[in-house]
Amino acid sequence: MAVLVRKINESFWFYSWGMSKRYRQSLRITVRGDEADVHLDYRGEDGEPLGVWFEYGTRRHFIEPKVRHPASGVRTGRQTDPIDPEAVDPPLNRRSRQAPQALTWLVAGKRYYSRGHYVRGITGRNVIQSVRNDLKLNLPALIRREIAAWR
Repeated sequence: MAVLVRKINESFWFYSWGMSKRYRQSLRITVRGDEADVHLDYRGEDGEPLGVWFEYGTRRHFIEPKVRHPASGVRTGRQTDPIDPEAVDPPLNRRSRQAPQALTWLVAGKRYYSRGHYVRGITGRNVIQSVRNDLKLNLPALIRREIAAWR
């Protein structure tokens, strides 16, 4: 089984080239007898299944800032800044005890804000599928080589 685990790790590192370090360290392999369970434990700060999103991709979708409500304990997103509710036309969320949040980013030194907007989504990377295909093609030969070297 050590051969299988090593081959899974090598293939995963090859196909996940260019992904974040945290993504590349999120692979979990559990060996049970002659089977191995492979799980990508890559989640966002609020438990979002980022591994699934990067594997299969996402459709075009709307994103909006997170607002911390005083009693909820929900964290505010990293890309948010408070905005003045009266400075936006129409005014935002006047009933809230806290100033609303806006997505914010810099382009060429100019700060942009958004109350929410559509993003094109993520293109699926198919890393786990590529590892499976690689194992189907190369694992039998690898096992034969390991057995020959062992004898």
